[in-house]
Amino acid sequence: MTSQKESEPFRATDSNSTKISQSEAVSMETTDLDPAETIIENAIEKQPIKRFGCLYRIFKFGVIFLLILSPIVYWNIFRGKKLEISPETTLITEPLFQDKNVVDYAKYVETLYPPEMKTDENGARIVIREIGPYLDYPRIGDDIPDNPIPYWKREFDKNSPMFKRLYDQLGLDPNIPPRYQYQDHEASFYYQYLEKKYPGDENGELREKKQEHFQCLSHWRQKRTDEEQEFIKKWIAEYSPTLDVIADAVQRKIFLFPVNYKESDDQYKMFIGCSLQDVKTARSFARSFNFRALQRINEGNIKDAVSDVITTKRLGKQFMKTDGDYPKTFVEILIGVAMNGSGGAIPIGLNPDAQPTRDDWQRLLDEETTHPISFKIENSMRSEHLSCINLVSGLANFSELFDREKYKNRWELGDGIFDFSGKTMQQMLFGYFVESSGLDWNEIAKIINSEFAKSLNEPHSADDLIEEMNLLQKFDSLEGSLKVWSQMLTLKSRSRYLGKLFVCLFFPSYSMVTEAINRCYCSSQMQKLDYAMQLYKADHGTFPPAFTVDAKGNPLHSWRVLLLPYLGQQELFDQIKLDEPWDSEHNRAFHSADLAIYRCPSLEEAQKIIPGETSYSVIVGKNSLFDESGTGKDPLAMIKENPEKDVLDMILIAERSDPICWMKPDNEIRENNVKDYGINKSLNELNSRIYDRNEVRWNDKIPGTVASVHPGGANFALSNGASLFLSATIATSSSSEKLEEDEEFNETLYHYLFGEQLKFNFEQQ
Repeated sequence: MTSQKESEPFRATDSNSTKISQSEAVSMETTDLDPAETIIENAIEKQPIKRFGCLYRIFKFGVIFLLILSPIVYWNIFRGKKLEISPETTLITEPLFQDKNVVDYAKYVETLYPPEMKTDENGARIVIREIGPYLDYPRIGDDIPDNPIPYWKREFDKNSPMFKRLYDQLGLDPNIPPRYQYQDHEASFYYQYLEKKYPGDENGELREKKQEHFQCLSHWRQKRTDEEQEFIKKWIAEYSPTLDVIADAVQRKIFLFPVNYKESDDQYKMFIGCSLQDVKTARSFARSFNFRALQRINEGNIKDAVSDVITTKRLGKQFMKTDGDYPKTFVEILIGVAMNGSGGAIPIGLNPDAQPTRDDWQRLLDEETTHPISFKIENSMRSEHLSCINLVSGLANFSELFDREKYKNRWELGDGIFDFSGKTMQQMLFGYFVESSGLDWNEIAKIINSEFAKSLNEPHSADDLIEEMNLLQKFDSLEGSLKVWSQMLTLKSRSRYLGKLFVCLFFPSYSMVTEAINRCYCSSQMQKLDYAMQLYKADHGTFPPAFTVDAKGNPLHSWRVLLLPYLGQQELFDQIKLDEPWDSEHNRAFHSADLAIYRCPSLEEAQKIIPGETSYSVIVGKNSLFDESGTGKDPLAMIKENPEKDVLDMILIAERSDPICWMKPDNEIRENNVKDYGINKSLNELNSRIYDRNEVRWNDKIPGTVASVHPGGANFALSNGASLFLSATIATSSSSEKLEEDEEFNETLYHYLFGEQLKFNFEQQ
């Protein structure tokens, strides 16, 4: 008999024995498996089934990874730094806005007002007191009542904060009403006359007819009917007293409107300089003075017309004036350039039956000499710099400035970097970062300050920056997309990138302003030469010859030498031997005379002209005002010989393509060159090569013809004392296809070059 202990199966796992059940023993007896393997298999079968085990582990480790990554993401994406007040970031440290830790830039600009701001030495103060603020007037086709009146008399709320602040800043009593009324001449003449002539609904045909008639009425060459003349005389009689008040105000030491901004208890004050309403009012004044001057010229009242020309130009110079501490914005500067140019374009000597006297011409020359353009780019850049930092401060401290619905179309750049309507991922990305404070505003401010400071020493640095940003904004390639997204990875790189974008918002106008000022200077230079020629004509009976000649007809001296006594250069003139050739041993000593009046400022700035060279020339030919006979011409005598020619509207002086010595007598522009090549014609175009206007160099332009470095055209001075800028798109006879397409342009060029009369397509009924 076998004992129970001997018959019981067992498995040795270690030093201890493990007992198994009878069923397990049976199972082991009926299989070929090793007992240890059977035990493991049965243990596995008894384990509970775990579903999604792999996903669970991925999720668990993913959460751990995200917890580790989240500080890194926050540190580089969501973390932001508030703007700190310091000279390196905010430029100024006081005053503060509503006792908050935010600089009040608008209040700071008010501290820069000159001491004359609240006195009658400020012409703008006189205008507000005598005429009222923010004048309004209709345009052709506007849905405005038939009898428009000044804005202040219609709906202006004298209890509004802006109205009270305006009068307070000028030291005026808002309860004293203005004494004079004013309407823009387009409102009282063009608008009312055309509304009367074409009554009825504003359908397409009536509107087109009204616009066409308006364009002809606006041109000084258009003859007006008796009815139209009555409208004009009525306007002049009614509003001349107002214009006289403005003319007096313009002559004062300054003409400065207060800084404009909107303010409430919870809204940041955004400094925007002179308000658009003030600019609109000033532009209206300039147009009205032009309108009255042209009427006075037609009536033969030249003396008063000269006063209107001087007033218009002085008004423009007041807006361009930047010699004080008060900063002027680029907008004000450009408006000043436009108003000064409109005054210079008035043809004061257009009426052959009532020519200006010598005193009239001298008065105009003295105005240009004693009241030159006073402009400092540093001052205007200061204004733009403050405006840019002011904007950054507002965005950094006041989130309501970036409300998507209210401000979605306010901050735009290029294709709309700040337009939050969802055009591009880049726009939405920056909108999110600004709203979520994922930016270092101090880094943004430092970038802006650095770029503005750099621009004063390197004027074209802004162009390089803009080109850099344009390249980064291209999403049409994988490389371009990677470049953009690489800027978003860290707080510093993203902030620096946005800082550059802010700079680009303000810098595109930098080149435009400097060129506009230079073009204005250039026009003023040429107009002074024009006035000097008119004085020469008053003394000698003719314009100066293109050059003087000796007994054998050989050229001696240029017309520029003959004008020296009229340009304040009598001493230099007395040293030149007029009976010797311009390049004689004695006269060569004066070839390098530094006469800035004979040089275009833009050309000089581009270092394409040196002292002693000139970029101004007359046009010689049998049909022009100058020939090679060595004698001058009398325009009035030319009119008697050919009454059909508009001699008093022909080109007197033009910009030339190749600078020459100012004394050189026999290298003027030929009229056939102008006729064949037009303005700014390049050798690239002539040779039919691929031509990019932005890449044309000065030396590429055809020598001996009309050209300038001014984009789009060139300056001219006319025989009636006016100056104008003609577009380079004017057609020439060498391009028959272009001539057919642009007959109007060709007609304009031929009018100024040869005196051919302009034609008007509108026939009054």
